[in-house]
Order: sequence, then C-alpha cells, then structure tokens
Amino acid sequence: MNIENYLRNKYDFKYNEILNRTFYKPKDQLDYGILQGYDFNSMFRDIQNNDIKVTIGNLKSLLESDFVTKYDPFKDYFTSLPIWDGKTDHITNLAKTVKTTDDELFYWAFKKWLVAMVACALEATTANHSVLIFTGKQGLGKTTWMMNLLPQELKEYGYSGNINPSNKDSTILISERLLINMDELSSYSKSKVEAFKELITKEVITERRPYGYFSENYVRRASFCGSANHNEILMDVTGNRRFLVFEALDINFKHGINLDLVYSQAYELLKQGFKHYFDREDIARIENNNEKYKQTSTEEEYLDKFFDLPKEGQEQVVKFMNATEIIEYIKFNSTGYIGFTATNLGKLLKAKGFETKKIEGLKKYMVILK
Repeated sequence: MNIENYLRNKYDFKYNEILNRTFYKPKDQLDYGILQGYDFNSMFRDIQNNDIKVTIGNLKSLLESDFVTKYDPFKDYFTSLPIWDGKTDHITNLAKTVKTTDDELFYWAFKKWLVAMVACALEATTANHSVLIFTGKQGLGKTTWMMNLLPQELKEYGYSGNINPSNKDSTILISERLLINMDELSSYSKSKVEAFKELITKEVITERRPYGYFSENYVRRASFCGSANHNEILMDVTGNRRFLVFEALDINFKHGINLDLVYSQAYELLKQGFKHYFDREDIARIENNNEKYKQTSTEEEYLDKFFDLPKEGQEQVVKFMNATEIIEYIKFNSTGYIGFTATNLGKLLKAKGFETKKIEGLKKYMVILK
C-alpha cells in the first residue's frame, strides 16, 4: 500500500487556510485537531511499523499539499448562518446591552464597525480600519463584552492581550484571528500608537513563519477593539479617526443574545452594499466625539497658553508667525526645556484651525497673542 492510500484509509485531513495548519482525525473519531509535532511523529512511527517507505520530510510535504483539502472556517461560518429576516435589528439590540454617554452615536458606529469586521474576515481586499474602544471604570466588564462578540464556533479565533506592531508574531496574528482585544490602551506610548495605526490599515502582511522556507503574503483578517479605565487615551492631535471611543456607563455582558442572528444581519448588510466605512462627514462626526477623550500634549498646552485663533474684528491685531518663530516666542516667555519641533507644531496648528498666509514667499500662521 502506498503512503497516500494508507493515510486516506486511516485518517481524515483538512487544511485550515486561516491558521495555515493541517488538522486531522482518525477515522473512528468525530473531532478534528491540529496536527501537532507529537501527533506527526507518532503517525510517522506507525507508518514505519507498517513497512511503508517514506521519509519524514516527504510525509511533511504531503500533509501540507493538495493531498489535503483546504477550508476557511470564517467563510464556512458566515455562509451557513440562517437568513436574516430583513426587519429585526439584531445588531442594535446587541449594542443596547451597553449604556454609553452617547447611545445614538454608539449604535451607529458599532453597526458600521461590526459589518466591517465581517468584511475584513471574508474579503482579501478589505481591512477594518477602525478600532472599537470602551473607556469606563474598572470591573464593568468591558473586555468580557468585547470577547463575547466571538460566536461559539469561532471562539478560538480571538486574542486578548498586548500587540507589538514590530514583532513578527503579532503581525502574523492579524492574519489568524477574527478579533483582537487590547487591554488598557492608555499605557501605549505615542510611538507605539503610531505603529499600531499603521498596522490596522494593512490588508496584507509579508512574513516568514518560524521554520518556513519562504516569506509569504498573509491576508489580514482581524478586527481590533480595546479598553481603558480612564477617558483621556487619545494623544494624536492631528487626527484620531481610526478610534471609535465610547465611555461605557453600564454593560450587560451576560445578555444571552443569539450571535448567529447578529452576524446573519451583518453578513446580509455586507452583501447588500451597506456602507461600513467612514466617509468625510462620518469622520468629522467621529473626530468631534473623540475630542473628549484626547490627551493634551505639551505643545498644545503652550499653544493655548500664549496664542488664540483670530476672531472677526481682530484683523488689526493679528500677528503673522511661522512655526519656528512661534517656538522661539514660547521659549522666550517660558522657563524649562521646550523640546518640540517646528514640524510637530505645524501639524498641531493646522489641526487646531490656525490659517496661513504667504508673506514674501514664506508660510505664516495668523495668530493672536494673549
């Protein structure tokens, strides 16, 4: 008997396209499991004991080839859901299990985010660019509610913990999970937030797995959520449109809502062309909401201390200064180290609405001195 016939007679195999791993089960068992090293070595030993000639390398190659049928657990789940009745708003019913300081905005943003989550899981060219974030007191159940968004069939495709955008294991993780939850986002440094914002916009990552022969492209599947115990968590004054932040006042994480019905609605909305992304008007709405969750930077503190935006009727007292001149003015009128750069200050001035005017070929900001 050749090796392929022997394996077919004794085992069933399938190849998980999300995890890039072979699953197997003996013919007399019901449940599949990952083919771990111990299982593989035991299988090889059994083959040798039956006098079937095959090298361990050839067996490994065989079990990672088209000898094994591929399957996509995400696609299998969403395509097997009951058909949505087209009327019941299961997504909003789920959102209503969280009481926030702005429920209407939360229901609207959550529906977009959830449909984008389904799109990201199923479509190779779609990435969910938004992160759903709850702030609120410790012990509310923020993380539990987030992780309970995973349906029972896909529980193993969730991850809760720290994500390091510069770490290969973290980047590979976004191709292997449906939902990634990050606890206590307020502990992230500014540089880590910037790296994370870049990570969440990726559609494809290129990495070589441990013991892999080649670098390969992996489709990003994961959507992101997170939580913090206090409100001031956003530190980028130039824009936080990626973050959907809501202060949770009360959370029912034991809601018992049928997630299959929730995802059947989300999947149907996706097929109908529901606008799950945020356009310019939507982004303005999100940015306005995020103002209350923004940390005040050192640059902003100094800018607010010494300068105002010009108002109507103040044309005669407007000063025209470039970013370097503004920094020099702040240094002259302050004690202590002023370490911010003209580039960062320029971004802040633009974000806060200071207008510019060209004077003798140089860009100057229109400011009012306090």
